[in-house]
Amino acid sequence: MVTQGDESSTTGGEFAHALHGRDTVECAIVYVRELRWSVAPGHRFRKRAGCTCDKFSCDVPGAHPAASTVDGLELGAVRPAFENVPGAGIIAACTAFDAVSVPHHLGLGLMMALDAGGIHVPCLTMDPFVATLLTAPKTGSLLAGPAAVVRSGSEAWIALPPSHGVRWDTPPELNVPLPPAQRLLPYWREVVGRSRAADTAKQEQD
Repeated sequence: MVTQGDESSTTGGEFAHALHGRDTVECAIVYVRELRWSVAPGHRFRKRAGCTCDKFSCDVPGAHPAASTVDGLELGAVRPAFENVPGAGIIAACTAFDAVSVPHHLGLGLMMALDAGGIHVPCLTMDPFVATLLTAPKTGSLLAGPAAVVRSGSEAWIALPPSHGVRWDTPPELNVPLPPAQRLLPYWREVVGRSRAADTAKQEQD
């Protein structure tokens, strides 16, 4: 756990413990201090009243920005900012990474292929039908297409665990850089190709 103050570093075990836990402040500090990600508090989820945006049909309650832009916090401001809004989601600007969202079944196939290839890619889920992989910044556009939506740059954002409904399928690892999308591209093409072939075979059988 992070117990030595916001300026100290974590060990690998403490890093993993923080990201698998549900302590929003602890996670936010680790995101900023260890990964150098730009994060800020988002809206809060209330069990009885829903999202603090007060939209009846909010698609991502407690897991979207509270402001029009995500202005990343300096490390020393992270703890007071999140303690001031308990239960707020952690929202990250897509500046230290590109977020590539794909259908969950394709994401699962891709993650299995990447694991077999020895390539570590952080992957999270919010929508149960979508997987979001994080690649090196300004490279994700290589994967963009009908089956992949890419968010990149300071105007784009994602919610990070433990925001409401968001979890790590494969969390980032300490001191392991995000891979450029170029490394994922051949695996992605293979997974998409297999999926299309399976769909075609099914249609022919029907």
